[in-house]
Amino acid sequence: MEDRTHDTHADTQVPATSADPDADTLERSETPSVSQPPAPAIPAEPPIGLKTGALPSTIGRFRVRRIIGSGGMGIVFEAHDPTGHRVVAIKVIRQRVASPSTLRRFEAEAQLLARLQHPSIAAIYDAGRHEDDGLVLPYLALEFVPAARILTRFAGDENLDLAARLRLVITIADAVAYGHEQGVIHRDLKPGNILVGPDGAVKIIDFGVAHAAESEGEPRAATGPRRGLVGTLAYMSPEQCAGDSAQIDARSDVYSIGAVLYELIAGQVPVDVKGLTLKEAMSAIRKVQPLAPSARNP
Repeated sequence: MEDRTHDTHADTQVPATSADPDADTLERSETPSVSQPPAPAIPAEPPIGLKTGALPSTIGRFRVRRIIGSGGMGIVFEAHDPTGHRVVAIKVIRQRVASPSTLRRFEAEAQLLARLQHPSIAAIYDAGRHEDDGLVLPYLALEFVPAARILTRFAGDENLDLAARLRLVITIADAVAYGHEQGVIHRDLKPGNILVGPDGAVKIIDFGVAHAAESEGEPRAATGPRRGLVGTLAYMSPEQCAGDSAQIDARSDVYSIGAVLYELIAGQVPVDVKGLTLKEAMSAIRKVQPLAPSARNP
Protein backbone atom coordinates (compact mmCIF):
# COMPACT_ATOMS: atom_id res chain seq x y z
CA MET A 1 0.00 0.00 0.00
CA GLU A 2 1.24 3.45 -0.86
CA ASP A 3 1.16 6.53 1.33
CA ARG A 4 -1.23 8.57 -0.81
CA THR A 5 -3.18 10.97 1.35
CA HIS A 6 -4.97 12.52 -1.62
CA ASP A 7 -4.60 9.72 -4.15
CA THR A 8 -5.41 6.46 -2.50
CA HIS A 9 -6.73 3.07 -3.39
CA ALA A 10 -9.50 3.71 -0.89
CA ASP A 11 -12.55 3.45 -3.08
CA THR A 12 -12.55 6.78 -4.89
CA GLN A 13 -14.99 5.73 -7.56
CA VAL A 14 -17.46 8.26 -8.90
CA PRO A 15 -20.98 6.84 -9.17
CA ALA A 16 -22.46 7.08 -12.65
CA THR A 17 -25.94 8.51 -13.03
CA SER A 18 -27.76 5.94 -15.10
CA ALA A 19 -30.85 8.10 -15.53
CA ASP A 20 -29.08 10.90 -17.40
CA PRO A 21 -25.49 10.18 -18.48
CA ASP A 22 -25.28 13.52 -20.31
CA ALA A 23 -25.61 15.37 -17.01
CA ASP A 24 -22.33 14.04 -15.62
CA THR A 25 -19.38 15.92 -17.13
CA LEU A 26 -16.01 14.38 -16.39
CA GLU A 27 -13.89 17.19 -14.98
CA ARG A 28 -11.53 15.52 -12.54
CA SER A 29 -7.80 15.93 -13.03
CA GLU A 30 -7.55 12.18 -13.33
CA THR A 31 -9.90 10.06 -15.36
CA PRO A 32 -12.61 9.07 -12.87
CA SER A 33 -13.86 5.62 -12.17
CA VAL A 34 -17.46 4.68 -12.53
CA SER A 35 -19.35 2.09 -10.57
CA GLN A 36 -22.86 0.77 -10.38
CA PRO A 37 -24.87 3.12 -8.15
CA PRO A 38 -25.09 1.62 -4.66
CA ALA A 39 -28.42 0.64 -3.24
CA PRO A 40 -29.94 3.10 -0.74
CA ALA A 41 -28.42 2.70 2.70
CA ILE A 42 -30.52 0.59 5.03
CA PRO A 43 -30.33 1.43 8.74
CA ALA A 44 -28.52 -1.23 10.70
CA GLU A 45 -28.15 -1.93 14.40
CA PRO A 46 -25.50 -1.02 15.21
CA PRO A 47 -24.85 1.34 12.26
CA ILE A 48 -22.26 0.09 9.83
CA GLY A 49 -19.21 1.94 8.56
CA LEU A 50 -16.81 4.64 9.61
CA LYS A 51 -17.92 8.18 10.42
CA THR A 52 -16.29 10.73 8.15
CA GLY A 53 -13.23 12.17 9.84
CA ALA A 54 -13.19 9.67 12.68
CA LEU A 55 -9.89 8.23 13.84
CA PRO A 56 -10.36 5.11 15.96
CA SER A 57 -7.47 4.11 18.19
CA THR A 58 -7.76 0.47 17.19
CA ILE A 59 -9.51 -1.58 14.53
CA GLY A 60 -9.62 -5.22 15.45
CA ARG A 61 -6.21 -6.07 16.88
CA PHE A 62 -4.55 -3.32 14.86
CA ARG A 63 -3.36 -0.06 16.42
CA VAL A 64 -4.25 2.84 14.16
CA ARG A 65 -1.51 5.40 13.51
CA ARG A 66 -2.85 7.78 10.90
CA ILE A 67 -5.03 8.23 7.83
CA ILE A 68 -3.05 7.61 4.65
CA GLY A 69 -5.85 7.96 2.14
CA SER A 70 -9.53 8.63 1.74
CA GLY A 71 -12.15 8.55 -0.96
CA GLY A 72 -15.85 8.74 -1.45
CA MET A 73 -16.40 5.15 -0.36
CA GLY A 74 -13.74 4.46 2.22
CA ILE A 75 -10.76 5.45 4.32
CA VAL A 76 -7.36 3.77 4.56
CA PHE A 77 -5.32 3.88 7.77
CA GLU A 78 -1.75 3.01 8.52
CA ALA A 79 -1.76 0.68 11.51
CA HIS A 80 0.52 -1.60 13.49
CA ASP A 81 -0.12 -5.31 13.80
CA PRO A 82 1.14 -6.35 17.26
CA THR A 83 0.74 -10.01 16.39
CA GLY A 84 2.63 -9.99 13.12
CA HIS A 85 4.95 -7.15 14.20
CA ARG A 86 4.42 -5.31 10.93
CA VAL A 87 2.82 -2.19 9.49
CA VAL A 88 -0.43 -2.76 7.61
CA ALA A 89 -3.00 -0.72 5.73
CA ILE A 90 -6.53 -0.93 7.13
CA LYS A 91 -9.33 -0.26 4.68
CA VAL A 92 -12.82 0.55 6.01
CA ILE A 93 -15.98 1.96 4.45
CA ARG A 94 -17.75 5.18 5.34
CA GLN A 95 -20.99 5.08 7.25
CA ARG A 96 -22.81 7.32 4.76
CA VAL A 97 -22.32 4.89 1.88
CA ALA A 98 -22.76 1.67 3.85
CA SER A 99 -25.45 -0.57 2.42
CA PRO A 100 -26.02 -4.31 2.06
CA SER A 101 -24.61 -4.23 -1.49
CA THR A 102 -21.53 -2.31 -0.35
CA LEU A 103 -20.93 -4.80 2.44
CA ARG A 104 -21.29 -7.72 0.05
CA ARG A 105 -18.75 -6.15 -2.26
CA PHE A 106 -16.39 -5.46 0.65
CA GLU A 107 -16.63 -9.04 1.86
CA ALA A 108 -16.20 -10.32 -1.69
CA GLU A 109 -12.98 -8.30 -1.93
CA ALA A 110 -11.62 -10.11 1.11
CA GLN A 111 -12.53 -13.49 -0.36
CA LEU A 112 -10.95 -12.61 -3.69
CA LEU A 113 -7.74 -11.35 -2.14
CA ALA A 114 -7.48 -14.45 0.02
CA ARG A 115 -7.39 -16.50 -3.18
CA LEU A 116 -4.56 -14.47 -4.68
CA GLN A 117 -1.16 -15.34 -3.26
CA HIS A 118 1.32 -13.67 -5.60
CA PRO A 119 4.38 -11.47 -4.95
CA SER A 120 3.04 -8.74 -7.25
CA ILE A 121 -0.45 -8.64 -5.73
CA ALA A 122 -0.91 -6.83 -2.41
CA ALA A 123 -1.60 -9.47 0.22
CA ILE A 124 -4.48 -9.55 2.67
CA TYR A 125 -3.59 -10.34 6.28
CA ASP A 126 -6.97 -10.22 7.96
CA ALA A 127 -10.60 -9.25 7.50
CA GLY A 128 -13.42 -8.81 9.94
CA ARG A 129 -15.80 -6.47 11.72
CA HIS A 130 -14.81 -4.29 14.64
CA GLU A 131 -17.33 -2.53 16.90
CA ASP A 132 -16.33 0.96 17.95
CA ASP A 133 -18.57 3.47 19.71
CA GLY A 134 -21.76 1.88 18.45
CA LEU A 135 -20.47 1.39 14.93
CA VAL A 136 -19.56 -1.85 13.23
CA LEU A 137 -16.47 -1.34 11.07
CA PRO A 138 -15.97 -3.93 8.33
CA TYR A 139 -12.26 -3.84 7.60
CA LEU A 140 -9.50 -5.34 5.52
CA ALA A 141 -5.91 -5.48 6.76
CA LEU A 142 -3.71 -5.26 3.68
CA GLU A 143 -0.05 -5.30 2.83
CA PHE A 144 1.56 -1.89 3.29
CA VAL A 145 4.21 -0.80 0.79
CA PRO A 146 6.15 2.12 2.29
CA ALA A 147 7.27 4.90 -0.04
CA ALA A 148 5.50 3.31 -3.00
CA ARG A 149 4.46 5.36 -6.01
CA ILE A 150 1.82 4.74 -8.64
CA LEU A 151 3.18 3.19 -11.82
CA THR A 152 3.32 6.26 -14.06
CA ARG A 153 4.76 8.46 -11.32
CA PHE A 154 7.48 5.91 -10.60
CA ALA A 155 8.37 5.61 -14.28
CA GLY A 156 8.56 9.38 -14.65
CA ASP A 157 10.44 10.05 -11.42
CA GLU A 158 13.02 7.39 -12.24
CA ASN A 159 13.22 8.44 -15.90
CA LEU A 160 12.88 4.81 -16.96
CA ASP A 161 13.83 3.87 -20.49
CA LEU A 162 11.55 1.86 -22.76
CA ALA A 163 13.07 -1.49 -21.79
CA ALA A 164 12.53 -0.84 -18.07
CA ARG A 165 8.93 0.22 -18.69
CA LEU A 166 8.29 -2.92 -20.68
CA ARG A 167 9.73 -5.05 -17.87
CA LEU A 168 7.28 -3.47 -15.44
CA VAL A 169 4.36 -4.25 -17.73
CA ILE A 170 5.55 -7.85 -18.14
CA THR A 171 5.54 -8.18 -14.35
CA ILE A 172 2.04 -6.73 -14.21
CA ALA A 173 0.83 -9.09 -16.93
CA ASP A 174 2.28 -12.10 -15.10
CA ALA A 175 0.42 -11.15 -11.91
CA VAL A 176 -2.86 -10.55 -13.74
CA ALA A 177 -2.48 -13.86 -15.59
CA TYR A 178 -2.09 -15.56 -12.21
CA GLY A 179 -5.32 -13.91 -11.08
CA HIS A 180 -7.07 -15.19 -14.18
CA GLU A 181 -5.83 -18.70 -13.41
CA GLN A 182 -7.54 -18.34 -10.03
CA GLY A 183 -10.77 -17.27 -11.74
CA VAL A 184 -10.48 -13.57 -10.84
CA ILE A 185 -10.82 -10.66 -13.26
CA HIS A 186 -9.61 -7.36 -11.85
CA ARG A 187 -11.68 -5.03 -14.09
CA ASP A 188 -10.04 -1.81 -12.91
CA LEU A 189 -6.40 -2.05 -13.92
CA LYS A 190 -4.86 1.41 -14.18
CA PRO A 191 -1.66 3.14 -13.03
CA GLY A 192 -3.35 4.24 -9.79
CA ASN A 193 -3.99 0.61 -8.86
CA ILE A 194 -0.43 -0.47 -9.62
CA LEU A 195 2.14 0.52 -7.01
CA VAL A 196 5.91 0.31 -7.33
CA GLY A 197 8.14 0.24 -4.27
CA PRO A 198 11.54 1.91 -3.97
CA ASP A 199 13.14 -1.38 -4.99
CA GLY A 200 11.07 -1.56 -8.18
CA ALA A 201 8.75 -4.28 -6.88
CA VAL A 202 5.23 -4.13 -8.33
CA LYS A 203 2.09 -4.48 -6.19
CA ILE A 204 -1.37 -4.55 -7.78
CA ILE A 205 -4.07 -3.26 -5.45
CA ASP A 206 -7.80 -2.61 -5.22
CA PHE A 207 -9.53 -5.79 -6.18
CA GLY A 208 -12.68 -4.20 -4.75
CA VAL A 209 -14.23 -4.11 -8.21
CA ALA A 210 -12.76 -7.43 -9.23
CA HIS A 211 -15.11 -10.07 -10.53
CA ALA A 212 -14.94 -13.81 -9.99
CA ALA A 213 -14.89 -15.41 -13.44
CA GLU A 214 -17.22 -18.11 -12.24
CA SER A 215 -19.99 -17.18 -9.82
CA GLU A 216 -20.90 -20.03 -7.55
CA GLY A 217 -24.22 -21.55 -8.56
CA GLU A 218 -24.87 -18.98 -11.30
CA PRO A 219 -23.66 -19.07 -14.90
CA ARG A 220 -22.09 -15.81 -16.03
CA ALA A 221 -24.37 -15.52 -19.06
CA ALA A 222 -27.33 -15.23 -16.71
CA THR A 223 -26.13 -11.95 -15.24
CA GLY A 224 -27.24 -9.93 -18.26
CA PRO A 225 -26.59 -6.25 -18.96
CA ARG A 226 -25.85 -3.98 -16.03
CA ARG A 227 -27.39 -0.59 -15.41
CA GLY A 228 -23.97 0.71 -14.43
CA LEU A 229 -20.32 0.10 -15.10
CA VAL A 230 -17.38 -0.88 -12.96
CA GLY A 231 -13.92 0.27 -13.90
CA THR A 232 -12.06 3.37 -15.06
CA LEU A 233 -13.12 4.71 -18.43
CA ALA A 234 -9.76 5.56 -19.99
CA TYR A 235 -8.53 1.99 -19.42
CA MET A 236 -11.82 0.22 -20.06
CA SER A 237 -12.35 -2.19 -22.95
CA PRO A 238 -15.18 -1.54 -25.44
CA GLU A 239 -17.14 -4.54 -24.20
CA GLN A 240 -16.75 -3.32 -20.63
CA CYS A 241 -18.10 0.08 -21.70
CA ALA A 242 -21.16 -1.70 -23.06
CA GLY A 243 -22.02 -2.67 -19.49
CA ASP A 244 -22.79 -6.31 -20.26
CA SER A 245 -21.06 -8.34 -17.55
CA ALA A 246 -21.61 -11.54 -19.54
CA GLN A 247 -19.18 -10.23 -22.16
CA ILE A 248 -16.43 -9.29 -19.71
CA ASP A 249 -13.67 -11.83 -19.30
CA ALA A 250 -9.88 -11.98 -19.05
CA ARG A 251 -9.57 -10.16 -22.37
CA SER A 252 -10.91 -6.98 -20.75
CA ASP A 253 -7.96 -7.00 -18.34
CA VAL A 254 -5.60 -7.59 -21.26
CA TYR A 255 -7.05 -4.51 -22.96
CA SER A 256 -6.54 -2.48 -19.78
CA ILE A 257 -2.92 -3.63 -19.54
CA GLY A 258 -2.49 -2.46 -23.13
CA ALA A 259 -3.92 0.94 -22.21
CA VAL A 260 -1.51 1.16 -19.28
CA LEU A 261 1.41 0.22 -21.55
CA TYR A 262 0.28 2.84 -24.07
CA GLU A 263 0.32 5.52 -21.39
CA LEU A 264 3.76 4.46 -20.17
CA ILE A 265 5.12 4.79 -23.71
CA ALA A 266 3.14 7.72 -25.10
CA GLY A 267 2.72 9.74 -21.93
CA GLN A 268 -1.06 9.87 -22.18
CA VAL A 269 -4.01 7.50 -22.32
CA PRO A 270 -5.12 6.06 -25.69
CA VAL A 271 -8.41 8.00 -25.66
CA ASP A 272 -8.73 11.16 -23.58
CA VAL A 273 -12.22 11.35 -22.08
CA LYS A 274 -11.72 14.30 -19.73
CA GLY A 275 -14.37 16.95 -20.24
CA LEU A 276 -16.76 14.52 -21.91
CA THR A 277 -20.09 13.44 -20.55
CA LEU A 278 -20.29 9.84 -19.43
CA LYS A 279 -22.26 8.94 -22.55
CA GLU A 280 -19.73 10.67 -24.82
CA ALA A 281 -16.80 9.05 -23.04
CA MET A 282 -18.28 5.57 -23.39
CA SER A 283 -18.87 6.18 -27.11
CA ALA A 284 -15.31 7.44 -27.61
CA ILE A 285 -13.79 4.39 -25.93
CA ARG A 286 -15.79 2.13 -28.23
CA LYS A 287 -15.27 4.04 -31.49
CA VAL A 288 -12.13 6.21 -31.47
CA GLN A 289 -8.99 4.69 -33.01
CA PRO A 290 -6.02 5.83 -30.87
CA LEU A 291 -2.95 7.29 -32.52
CA ALA A 292 0.14 5.13 -32.61
CA PRO A 293 2.26 5.75 -29.47
CA SER A 294 5.16 6.85 -31.68
CA ALA A 295 2.97 9.64 -33.09
CA ARG A 296 2.61 11.07 -29.59
CA ASN A 297 6.06 10.34 -28.23
CA PRO A 298 8.57 9.87 -31.08
